[in-house]
Amino acid sequence: MDITFIDALIEECYKRNRMDDTFTTMAYDNILLLLRSIYGNHLCIENLKNRLKTLKNHFGVCYYHFHRLSRFFWNPIIKMFEAKVEVWEELIKAKSKVKKWMHTPIKHYDKLFEIYSTNRATEKHAKGVKEKVKR
Repeated sequence: MDITFIDALIEECYKRNRMDDTFTTMAYDNILLLLRSIYGNHLCIENLKNRLKTLKNHFGVCYYHFHRLSRFFWNPIIKMFEAKVEVWEELIKAKSKVKKWMHTPIKHYDKLFEIYSTNRATEKHAKGVKEKVKR
């Protein structure tokens, strides 16, 4: 279901049904209609919002750790960031939470990047949650 949901989110972005990093009610209604036609009527808008929150959180963690690191590259086939073992070890020493991403695929990263990377590139969204709390 995630891939259909994310593709629908991208389509709603193209339709400009997303304002300031938030999808409009119309976007959720359109997506809900699509998903209900495919997966049944058991879905509601709260389900979509909760799933989007989870997907966005996972993307944000990976984006925060890897987006500015020049020695890592995204491999869309295996859905993982790749680098030499020494580079991974160096990063793991600095950020111990990154170790799990050495062997864990990051589902839908490329599509979520398409949706959320532009907002994170601006100063408003470039800082992580911890930095915002500190300010």
